[in-house]
Amino acid sequence: MEQTVGRPREWFDHEYYFGETKSLFFGSVEFTEGARWKAEILDETLHVDPLLDVGCGIGMTVEALRERGRIAYGVDWSLTAIQYKIRPYMFLGSAWVLPF
Repeated sequence: MEQTVGRPREWFDHEYYFGETKSLFFGSVEFTEGARWKAEILDETLHVDPLLDVGCGIGMTVEALRERGRIAYGVDWSLTAIQYKIRPYMFLGSAWVLPF
């Protein structure tokens, strides 16, 4: 079984993101605003492109960065997260073996 740091890969399935046991925070206004806040901080402090969000989940921060005009990509090893909304700048992979 593949592991993340302390968590089995199987934890990050459809139930984790969308099921009855999902985090109450996930999908909330606070979750969305948190992604926008992170994107603002990254945009103001990192003056390089492209940016890569490793462990991006469903890509909220990546989308917020792109809305700010940044070239940003995301990689996550949860197929459920990557398939949430198919985008050409989101990739299935891990930090240990990047898909590019």
